[in-house]
Amino acid sequence: MSQAAQVSVLALHLHGTHLGYLAGFAGGHNIVTFTPDYLHSQTRPTFTLTQLGKPDLLEKPWQTRQRLHPVLSNLLPEGALREWAAHQLKVHPDNEFPLFTWFGNDLPGALIVTPLEPEQVPAWALMRNKTQTAPVIVPVSHYGQRFSLAGVQMKFSGKHQDGRYHISQAGELGNWIIKTPSTLYPHVPANEYTCMTLAGLAGVNIPEIRLIPLAELDGLPNIQLPAETHAYAIRRFDRDDTDGRIHTEDFAQILQKYPHEKYRDSNYEMLGRILQQYSRDGIADLQQLARRLLVNILLGNGDAHLKNWTVFYPDQITVISNLPKYTYS
Repeated sequence: MSQAAQVSVLALHLHGTHLGYLAGFAGGHNIVTFTPDYLHSQTRPTFTLTQLGKPDLLEKPWQTRQRLHPVLSNLLPEGALREWAAHQLKVHPDNEFPLFTWFGNDLPGALIVTPLEPEQVPAWALMRNKTQTAPVIVPVSHYGQRFSLAGVQMKFSGKHQDGRYHISQAGELGNWIIKTPSTLYPHVPANEYTCMTLAGLAGVNIPEIRLIPLAELDGLPNIQLPAETHAYAIRRFDRDDTDGRIHTEDFAQILQKYPHEKYRDSNYEMLGRILQQYSRDGIADLQQLARRLLVNILLGNGDAHLKNWTVFYPDQITVISNLPKYTYS
């Protein structure tokens, strides 16, 4: 008789709606299944724009190994923050289930991940095939309440309060992204602030931005920093002072590409067609797309990959463009 596999299970929630389950099996097999209530709801929040073009996308389980499905995988950081988390968890950086568990309470956008006890998991959420031995459900390990910010550069989620900026602690939602000076390149904060200011002057819709003295930043972990005095802060468009979280999705998620594929198999015409078809105001978003492409050319920005173009869902259902994601540099 084959030995039963061990599995840990997470619940996926979006704006209070239970979307489904993410099961992480020992050995690295991952399965995402969606609840019947979500699949059959006429008023469900939009989880991914891909489902609008492929109505049956959610009907079958999403099965992957090590890395999660791209819609989930792209919610994780890519560079220094990912390496730090993997080191804390003592796992390989490509083993994404424990990373997703670690970051799950404060992911980009509005998705929330919650660990489940064995008695809370329905059997249908675990089936890889019809003949397998029933798995043994074990408690989720390494659960933390850390913030995840997609991208390679080290950055932090924080709040502005009482004239100072505070790095978010466990369980706190930040509404600013704070980028510290780089040990590889000089004056990155000043460069990003300048480029974003110029983009705004050219007619690009930009969030509120600031250059802040490092002396006004509380809770910064013990990381190596160069001899520079300022960090760059930009207000998060996926956080709202009133409602909290706003669901967002970058184009790597929409096109189901992993982060390492963010430079491949797409072009700006493809992005424009998607916006024109699905956005609430396709013409306005296409105009913004054109302005941003022009600004990229004028600033010499050659890093406008899929993960730096993002849409968001302020009414939980309808797409509005907000491109690119955070910054010009």
